[in-house]
Amino acid sequence: MFMSKMFDKIARNSLFNFLGTVWGAAISFFLTPYVVHRLGNQHYGLLALVGTIVGYAGLFDLSMDGTFAKHFSEYNAKGDYASLNKVISCGMAFYAVFAAFFIGFVVFTIDPLLGFLNIPPALHDEARFALIFGSCMFGFNSVGGTFEGLVYGLQRMDLISKVNMGTTLPNVAATVFVLTKGWGIRGLLWVRGLTRAVTFAAYRRFCRVLLPEIKPSLKHLDREMFGRLIRFGMKLHIGHIASTITAETDKLFITMFLSVGLVTDFQVGNALVTYGLTVASMVGVTLLPAFSELAAHGDHKLVTEAYLKGSRFMCAFTAPIYAFIAVSGGQLVRLWMGSGFEDASFLIKVLAIGSFTEAATMAGYSASIAISRPGILAKRAVVVAIVNIALNFALIKSFGFVGAGLGTTIALASGNLYLHASLGRELEIEPGLLRRSVTPFILLALVSAAAASFFDHAGAWASMNRLPLAGFIAAKGILFCAVYGLGTAVFGVFTPEEIGFVKEKLRARFSA
Repeated sequence: MFMSKMFDKIARNSLFNFLGTVWGAAISFFLTPYVVHRLGNQHYGLLALVGTIVGYAGLFDLSMDGTFAKHFSEYNAKGDYASLNKVISCGMAFYAVFAAFFIGFVVFTIDPLLGFLNIPPALHDEARFALIFGSCMFGFNSVGGTFEGLVYGLQRMDLISKVNMGTTLPNVAATVFVLTKGWGIRGLLWVRGLTRAVTFAAYRRFCRVLLPEIKPSLKHLDREMFGRLIRFGMKLHIGHIASTITAETDKLFITMFLSVGLVTDFQVGNALVTYGLTVASMVGVTLLPAFSELAAHGDHKLVTEAYLKGSRFMCAFTAPIYAFIAVSGGQLVRLWMGSGFEDASFLIKVLAIGSFTEAATMAGYSASIAISRPGILAKRAVVVAIVNIALNFALIKSFGFVGAGLGTTIALASGNLYLHASLGRELEIEPGLLRRSVTPFILLALVSAAAASFFDHAGAWASMNRLPLAGFIAAKGILFCAVYGLGTAVFGVFTPEEIGFVKEKLRARFSA
């Protein structure tokens, strides 16, 4: 009964995430080409690079934010509001001090940094503003993010979706306005900053309503709690470092060895694949607080069962998404961005493989944190970081920006295979059980992709305008889904228990 309620909670939160994510992804899908064409390749590449540099601040925050979901979920399950106040107060104080140091560092080192990154002199003024403003936004987001972390830990993804959906249209309108006025990167950053301020206010309000007992204050600062968060965070931190390296190093290497303009080409291909990861996260982000709540009851068998079922579902959900993105990458980019980005097609195929391993590992990541074994994630991170840096350095010179995709994919696949093997030993799972459980979904996704590829006759789609191309992709997607759905039915890859669970939830939704 308890597990049934837990999976019902995961299903409900996944639905809310789906609504919010699809809405945001659809808006971004149509807005990005407009932004790229308005800014131009160099300025859009600069904007992406600023995000990369600011993102590297996460290398030094000891992954404090990574501890919030686990501790918020556990203490809330136990009704321990005193500890909740200590966690949120310690978190806000830590990030306030950290942000002040980071902003100061950026201000005093900005000119040498621009020279090191080979930024053209004509872009220096905009780059200075963007870096300083971006670092200030990072500080604001970090401090205010503790309230979002609390809402997430309480598993109220419905509220998170409402905030995201509610701020999207005003953000789009403001973005179009500032670009139309010719305010460029400066205008875009002001829009993003104001949007985050509104978001922060909304989460602060939700926290007051959901848990009026929560009142962040200096009097709640506690040395023992701070030490506990730091120790747990440091174990997660190596994983955080690897994630930052994997996500951002590609663009730095491309800038250093090729040019800042090519960052845009890489970013377009990477962004399309990232949409797949965003869709996967609709389910994935619901797992950590749910798994932490299970672990709070002291029974790792419940976490093991949830990990196996969660991994199986994530693979069934994400394998077809990435297989379709891989086989339709060129068409999706042309529909999205228009002509001029044909070189991103092969890059998408390469990145889709690595991103799929990342999505399929979300349950394993959540389980490792829930059972307080972040060391598994740390060792996985070492594998990813070493392989990623070495291969990117070697392959970008030989294969251009596609080499960055190859390095990233191999690194992610290697690290994620290690994580599943290590977690399997920790939870005493029968060797090969997880592999046998997910392999049918991967094979069906590949067969479906092969069937859908028959639509690509002699590259006729390359000369289509957007409307007929959209119809072409839709027809291809229908065939893909038909083959995948038929395959799951014919080969019986879903268990009667899984089918019964879905039917029960669907009946409940429609009868409500």
